[in-house]
Formats: sequence, C-alpha cells, structure tokens
Amino acid sequence: MDITPKSQEILKTVMEKCGQVAKPLAHVARFGAKQVHTFIIDVDLLPEFPGESLRVHAAHSTVFDELADIKRPVVYVFEIVSAHSSKSVRDAAKSYKDKVLRAMPAFREESKVDYSSRVLYVGKVSTKSGFLARVYQHLGFWGAKKTQGMQLYHYARGLELKLELTVFEFEDDMADLLPILENTIAVHLRPLLGKHQ
Repeated sequence: MDITPKSQEILKTVMEKCGQVAKPLAHVARFGAKQVHTFIIDVDLLPEFPGESLRVHAAHSTVFDELADIKRPVVYVFEIVSAHSSKSVRDAAKSYKDKVLRAMPAFREESKVDYSSRVLYVGKVSTKSGFLARVYQHLGFWGAKKTQGMQLYHYARGLELKLELTVFEFEDDMADLLPILENTIAVHLRPLLGKHQ
C-alpha cells in the first residue's frame, strides 16, 4: 500500500521532532550532564515530623540549600551507603507500604528483586521548581499523604540509614527526554524500589 498524504504528514512531524531532540542528545553524548551533585543524607538526623522545616534544620541545611538551587531537569539516584543489607531496607519499606499510610513507589515481586543492588530508587524531575519538593516527598516530609515518594522518615528513622543522593542535572532542552535516561539508568542499576523492571 502506498503512503497516504495523512501518513506522510505524520512522518514529517516525526522526522522534525527527531531532528529537534537529536541536538541535545548529541550534546549529552559528547559532554555528559551539565552538572553532577552528590549529597549524603543521614535519615536519623532528620528533624521531627511534623515540626522543624527541613530547609533550616542544622544537620542538613547546607544540603537543602544546594538542592534548592537545582532548577534544571534532573535524573537522580538514591543509594544505600550505610552497612544495611539491601533486603533489610526494602523489607522496612514494604512493611510500611503494607500499612497504606502514605503513597509509596511500586514494589516488584520478590523473585524479580536483585538484592546485590545498593540502589534504592531512580527518578526524574523535569520541572524547574520541583526537585527540592521531590526530595521532601521522598524523605516523607510532604503534607499530602497521597503524593508518592519513598517516605523514608516514616520507616527508616532509627535504622541509622545513610543514603547517597546523586543528581544529574541537564539543560532545559533535555526535559522531554528524561524518561529515556531514567529508564536506561534504572535498568543498569536495578533499584530496589520503583516501577523499573
């Protein structure tokens, strides 16, 4: 069957879009992320919830000041750096999720979890103002219980859990391409929590 005028129009649109995304992808392929940030978060040093603001809390105020300055699209990775087994951290999160108190990430079937991975979660944020808020959600300091996040404060405080948060910051023209990067990184790192298989 010959190509129709309608399908030719669609193909032209696809080709134009591919041309638009090729440039930022080529830039990242050559130079990498705009910036890479690394932070250590000690869950036991988080303030009482609800209570003192994370932003001014002495133990992490510098971290949150730096996080607030990140305004570009990001892909981020939370990794366990304390001596905990991956299974013990995932089990604590699963136990909390089973109580249905606050929205949590997806949990894969036990048989599909790779406990040799130390990566807890891989995510992305494409908006200019949303990254610090997303970190708050993961730490469990977001007011709305239905906003999905790891909710770390609510099950990991008292475990002496320390996490390394690595943030890959990209130029604004990469915002629409973050799902591809997030999925690629997650497939490689095999996070313990989240939708990635």
